[in-house]
Amino acid sequence: MNSKAFNLASTIVVALLLIIGTLLSWGAAQTELDPVTKQAVGDTAAVHNSVVYSLALFWIAIILVLGFTLWGMIINPKRFITTMIGVGVVFIIYLICAGLASDQPTEALAEHPMATPFWLKWADIGIYMTYILFILAIVLLAVQMLRNIFSYVSK
Repeated sequence: MNSKAFNLASTIVVALLLIIGTLLSWGAAQTELDPVTKQAVGDTAAVHNSVVYSLALFWIAIILVLGFTLWGMIINPKRFITTMIGVGVVFIIYLICAGLASDQPTEALAEHPMATPFWLKWADIGIYMTYILFILAIVLLAVQMLRNIFSYVSK
């Protein structure tokens, strides 16, 4: 299959997926809520269909990404050495954050039904990882800017 035909076919498929997702989301948004209890009134099938469609697209995307990644590693393994180093660094950061995370609720969360030790630990890990990755991104951005300035001045 030539490049133009593939581009046209992939554009049509993406457009159809977008249209279907938009229609399902629009249908889900039309579900009526009781003003007092904020619970759905009547048929909630549109919401269910929208969620199932989103989850199906998510899993299809994950499978495709993993498949193409493995295929790329088979074809050219040297290209993925830096990717594996990055995955290893993120895993080490995760382990550090998991060690720092607490599963004790704050006073504001003590009465919340979802404030179980499991979810509190995951929330803490996410917060710590966000902080560490943000700081790391800023530091690496500053280092790259300094390298660019030094290379510009040295010319």
